[in-house]
Amino acid sequence: MSECTEAGMAPQKSSRAWLLAELLKDDDSGDHDQNEENSTQKDGEKEKMERDKSQSSSKRKAVVPGPAEHPLQYNYTFWYSRRTPGRPTSSQSYEQNIKQIGTFASVEQFWRFYSHMVRPGDLTGHSDFHLFKEGIKPMWEDDANKNGGKWIIRLRKGLASRCWENLILAMLGEQFMVGEEICGAVVSVRFQEDIISIWNKTASDQATTARIRDTLRRVLNLPPNTIMEYKTHTDSIKMPGRLGPQRLLFGQFKLSKYKNHIVNVHKLAIILFLKYDAGRDGFIDLMELKLMMEKLGAPQTHLGLKSMIKEVDEDFDGKLSFREFLLIFHKAAAGELQEESGLMALAKLSEIDVALEGVKGAKNFFEAKVQALASASKFEAELKAEQDERKREEEKRRIRQAAFRELKATFST
Repeated sequence: MSECTEAGMAPQKSSRAWLLAELLKDDDSGDHDQNEENSTQKDGEKEKMERDKSQSSSKRKAVVPGPAEHPLQYNYTFWYSRRTPGRPTSSQSYEQNIKQIGTFASVEQFWRFYSHMVRPGDLTGHSDFHLFKEGIKPMWEDDANKNGGKWIIRLRKGLASRCWENLILAMLGEQFMVGEEICGAVVSVRFQEDIISIWNKTASDQATTARIRDTLRRVLNLPPNTIMEYKTHTDSIKMPGRLGPQRLLFGQFKLSKYKNHIVNVHKLAIILFLKYDAGRDGFIDLMELKLMMEKLGAPQTHLGLKSMIKEVDEDFDGKLSFREFLLIFHKAAAGELQEESGLMALAKLSEIDVALEGVKGAKNFFEAKVQALASASKFEAELKAEQDERKREEEKRRIRQAAFRELKATFST
């Protein structure tokens, strides 16, 4: 990594801690000061200030490469966002929460920003870095993004910084070879895992999305069994994780025809959640969900449980917060769950007495017990199969590496 001494485009202080502190400043403090100042002004003065601000913004100097610098094919902008887990977020509040770090037009300008920034592995909580082409906001609703989608890769802790750097360098170096299709990239830091994604303009272009996938696998040097998920922004907008202007959720939930049913649903969800949150950490994890479904007489396989969590896991942390758990029942009421889904089986429990735990009488008890034991056995078998598959892939990787080293030694001599 080369170090650049020219000033101008980079933040004036080089401390990563300083930059992070700037990003994490309380948004309300600036709003409070502005409101206090505005309260002392007349309407005419406020309008004049807005006009001046608009004119100043329109006259802002375009970012261009400096003399003798190496220009990029496109200008790019770094963004940062952070939110409180489990808090409903509208598209408007999300837009207010993302902070623009700066725009660059050359390789040298990029390194001035990047060398001063905190690495993803050093961030905490629900934090995100975004790198998008200039003029494109890191939002699903942006005109450049609304018909597109993104490739998603979940990473275990400790890999985000390296993968993020490899990804953005490949993007800036135009290694994806898909013309103007690439919009930007995101790294999302979560509690149990980290997530990187790359966004493109046209979700319906399967040839382009396939090329992006293959290039992504190559530049990140991903193992063959790495799971890569493609998700359209249209589907993301429909999910209640971040809501469009016409969609409201809990707290602001529009009850409409579910008004008479919703109170009982909330009571059931609270009872179930508190009862089976064995770790008392405010989440239902995979094993707690497994126990819950067995006790309620609707046992699921290992893969079935993982699918249940994935269907409502808005923050991709592999477990259910109460908000996500409650979402199961709302989606069932809205007819958004498939009949064969494990979540539908759980949602239907709102029609029975939870205290009975889904078992009535000796006959039903023994039938449920036999089914639970059979499911538990299948659960363990699937889990072992997954572990064995990972071991096989690891062994294949070691064999390939050994063969490569042997071949390298042959040519070296």
